[in-house]
Amino acid sequence: MPSPILVLQHVAPETPGLIGDALTAQGIETQTVKIYAGEPVPQHVGEASALLIMGGPMGAYEENKYPHLTNELRLIETAVAEGVPVLGVCLGSQLLAKALGATVQPGSKSEIGWQTLTLTDAAQGDPLFRAAPRTFVPWHWHTDVFNLPDGAIALASSEMTPLQAYRYDGGAAPAYGLLFHMEATLDIVTGMTELFDDEARAVDLEPEALRAAAPERLTALRPVARAVFARWARLVAEKEPYLPIDCGFHDQLEALAVRGTVVSVEIEDGGAFRARIADVFARGGADYARLAPEDGQPPQEVRLDRVLAVSGIPRPDAC
Repeated sequence: MPSPILVLQHVAPETPGLIGDALTAQGIETQTVKIYAGEPVPQHVGEASALLIMGGPMGAYEENKYPHLTNELRLIETAVAEGVPVLGVCLGSQLLAKALGATVQPGSKSEIGWQTLTLTDAAQGDPLFRAAPRTFVPWHWHTDVFNLPDGAIALASSEMTPLQAYRYDGGAAPAYGLLFHMEATLDIVTGMTELFDDEARAVDLEPEALRAAAPERLTALRPVARAVFARWARLVAEKEPYLPIDCGFHDQLEALAVRGTVVSVEIEDGGAFRARIADVFARGGADYARLAPEDGQPPQEVRLDRVLAVSGIPRPDAC
């Protein structure tokens, strides 16, 4: 079993959310440093299998105001140098960018709420995002922006922010920065709109309206986020991409799950039936599909190595 991952949490509402769910499914525990509660930033990554840096209201360049940021930047640099997988969300992505030598600075306007994200061409071949839809709507809450670190690959943009996500391959393990909140849950949205309500109103957004839109928006976002974070959790657990790069069958299943498509499924010793692929996930070192039969029977979880074909697409031997 992988060692716990180290989580740096800057404010109470901004938890790992759906990232934590994906890690739990892989049997990976988390060791959270509650910086907002005064807990010190570790000097070393130690035996942690990955480093996860969450969001917060401070700027990555405000080391004089928030001394812990200096220690965080040093820790990120060490993690990248030692080949430890790194994932930074919002402030975490800014800190990672700064640690990699990029410039972080205030943007022209805060980007808050539910805004469309567009993946780049490079994201279509990315280990985490390659099965995700080209556009989707995540949760946003940031003012600061950054330029692309040298050696990094841009993965996403929004209308307001040209660089929303990137991957850095300069170390032995990839480091990802996500400026948006793909990990959002209803608790996260509620907590952020309550804690930072003045920031929302400063850009003419009502916290109540943002919360009201959350259930529908999160329902649409959840399958996309689960697929992406399941891949990252697998990367952490096995030090390899969540699914084989040359195995398009798995990618097609994840894409069908994101779209909620009803398909015909053939299973070893289970015949054939029509079902919606509700989710594709990893557990205990194996890949599973959660199937919701069209005839109203209870959902079932099936190991992907038992799936012979989906809508006539056979499972390649390599999968």
